[in-house]
Amino acid sequence: MARVKQRAQTRQQTEKEGVVLRWNYGRTVILLIGGLGVLALAAQADSAKPLRPAATAQSPEGAQLKQLPAPAQQVGRPSKAELLARCQQRPTCRAKLEAAQKGQKPATLRPAATSPSPEVQQLKKLPAPVQPVTPRRFQRGTSLWSLNGLLAWLNPLRPPVAEAQAGVSIYLTPQNPYVRVPDSHLRLYGIHMFPGNYHLTPNVTVLSTTTENKPFVYIEFSAPASGWYIIDVRASSAAAKLLHGSGTSQSIIETWAAGSVPCSASICDYATMEYLQQGFHYFYFYSPTHVYTFYSVSIESYP
Repeated sequence: MARVKQRAQTRQQTEKEGVVLRWNYGRTVILLIGGLGVLALAAQADSAKPLRPAATAQSPEGAQLKQLPAPAQQVGRPSKAELLARCQQRPTCRAKLEAAQKGQKPATLRPAATSPSPEVQQLKKLPAPVQPVTPRRFQRGTSLWSLNGLLAWLNPLRPPVAEAQAGVSIYLTPQNPYVRVPDSHLRLYGIHMFPGNYHLTPNVTVLSTTTENKPFVYIEFSAPASGWYIIDVRASSAAAKLLHGSGTSQSIIETWAAGSVPCSASICDYATMEYLQQGFHYFYFYSPTHVYTFYSVSIESYP
């Protein structure tokens, strides 16, 4: 009886205050009080939300990208003859080529890495990716390649058969960044990616003291034997640097001023030659001042 009396009192109080409906919208509670209350509460809820203004000017990244020439429609793989011709056009590269043609070696070669690069060390901190389980009946058996790899581990100074009997010719792109023999790959740090185009802008900060905290192209190359190698980076015109890393230290091996690189249809060849020690090598290509489009990396043994 007491409960029925309490309900009647509550109903009378509700009718007296004019509260007839209640809605919950997330964190907002709306009480319908005679009709005017709804409008007042709705207006209060709308005014409490901050208005995000639209941009009144283009972003710095968009402004810099507008400075680039139209990207090349077709960027093919350069031949060895083309790379040698590009090398001839640059005095420092031409001097190295003439020494290689005479069978001369530099006073100091570029040493192979004695420890993983900082980039590889960072990647090792990541958790292992989940690998799909392959049914046993679809697993591959022992192959000639795995036997060669085993022999290489037993004798580290003996390069695999395929590498020892042929010259090196590597072509890496963002679409095809890895080559198994010899083990080589590239990675891009701090890029703006558009369909089919990869741009690097100096106003993007990358945590890498190696490249002055600028976006860069990271190239890892396993030299099967000590000798001369042609290294060519294809990109749009920019002031750029190429660094060589041995795992614990880095050194600048080539610097290009803006407009000093031979170009054709907005494709420029940053070519150099280096005498590399057998083993793994790390290269860093970057521009401290210019935005540019990256296309590919080629590495050829010489002769």
